Amino acid sequence: MSHSFDAIEGRYQSFTSEPCVLEKQIQMNQFGVGNAAIRLSFLEYYCKNETPHFQTDTSIDGSIFCINVGNEIRIYTQDHAHSSNERRFCGGSPAHIRFRAPLTSHCFRRATDKVRDSQLLIGLANGEIKLIDPLKEDPNKVFNEGKSVDETPVTCVGWVPHSPHQFLVSHSSGCMYLYDETLAQLSAPTYNLFKQGIGFSVHTCKTKSTRNPLYRWSLGTISSLFDDNNVSINQFAFSPCGRFLAIITEDGYMRVMEYHEMELYGFMRSYFGGLLCVDWSPDSLFIVTGGQDDLVTIWSVLDRAVICRCQGHKSWVSMVRFDPYLCPTNNDISDDDSVSASSRSHSLTTNHEGLDESSVIRNSPVTVCESNDLRTYRLVALLLRLF
Repeated sequence: MSHSFDAIEGRYQSFTSEPCVLEKQIQMNQFGVGNAAIRLSFLEYYCKNETPHFQTDTSIDGSIFCINVGNEIRIYTQDHAHSSNERRFCGGSPAHIRFRAPLTSHCFRRATDKVRDSQLLIGLANGEIKLIDPLKEDPNKVFNEGKSVDETPVTCVGWVPHSPHQFLVSHSSGCMYLYDETLAQLSAPTYNLFKQGIGFSVHTCKTKSTRNPLYRWSLGTISSLFDDNNVSINQFAFSPCGRFLAIITEDGYMRVMEYHEMELYGFMRSYFGGLLCVDWSPDSLFIVTGGQDDLVTIWSVLDRAVICRCQGHKSWVSMVRFDPYLCPTNNDISDDDSVSASSRSHSLTTNHEGLDESSVIRNSPVTVCESNDLRTYRLVALLLRLF
């Protein structure tokens, strides 16, 4: 087996280091999530002289990443002080932060011109959401404390693009909740129906003042307008342009929502079984999914249809990612009415019983800037080994 390979962006080489060794035995049976995935979150450009967890006397700009191991999350540093072509991870002893329940998902807040911190959003198997700064000793914030909002495990967490204080959380109950870190949650919420569509409904809190959660999304079967039998949400992902939200569920459907309009833009279904992972291309034109059908499926945003199913995997696909180094990064999705009608009229091509296609397609369809440039994409898929 090769321990290194060359790519366009540089050379990758594996190395062993004591802090990188993860325990083989992870006790997670208490919450029934023994096969929970080990996930990574990255944060670019922080200043190490403000980190009490790492022993250093100098200020070095670099990056950090964290790995969840059972009830712990471990934070490692990535030193940029060496050659620009070399990035070494696990340069020192990691910081260990322990929780009462296993971690299921975590995500760093992206740095912006207004926000330059290291806030880490963490979802737990007991339903709680933690907001911490792993590089500081400030007290953390807790959401859904005491399971007052949702009693089921958190399946995915993510920051809302272009909104520094709002984040979205999904649960295995089939519900997603929008939170604002600056708002409080005083008691168990009651809801009013705000909007409903094909296979989903959106509720707001029944209160005079703004409070958490701001919205509750409930997903049901895709063939009905509203269904109380919600399906488990396995993962969601915002498009890089910030307009769309892709949601995958245990019933095998991927729903693509226009997030701010709260409307269904398109959908697709797996060959069989549930979908487990989803990712966007950097230009927001394609979505890749993997799941229990052992396939990697590529969905076109412009065509609103599956364009490729990649075979050859011998087990469930647990993670898929586009390679940002070999993908176009410019955003080609727009609403410019000047684009020709031939390039902006797209309809749902997947038919399902009970689905009214005319109710899904918006009056102002998505447009694409015409370009004859040849685009190359590279993606990677990881398998879940079942024993």
